[in-house]
Amino acid sequence: MIFDLFKKKNKDNMIVPSKTKIDELLPIGSVVNVLDYEHRVMIIGIKQISLEDNHEYDYAAVPYPEGQIGIESQVLFNNEDISNVSFVGYQDSERFAFIEQIKENN
Repeated sequence: MIFDLFKKKNKDNMIVPSKTKIDELLPIGSVVNVLDYEHRVMIIGIKQISLEDNHEYDYAAVPYPEGQIGIESQVLFNNEDISNVSFVGYQDSERFAFIEQIKENN
């Protein structure tokens, strides 16, 4: 389920980038509360592009603790929509290298 408030149509069909700096993104595995969503979610991806509106979102997540129940259970949201961080996911040199690679490609 993608939040209705995120369904901003882009008439030009161009990707609308997120405004969040790469260094501010939480790692996958992080568990957060998102505004206007009743369950905590676990982040499973960063810098995701919605096929519905071509917007780039900071995160893709699934309900916690259930996890992936189907594609309709995924939510897309941005950093500013996080109201609480319950757990920060694992970070190591591989993740830091990945973040650097994203920074170089943007």
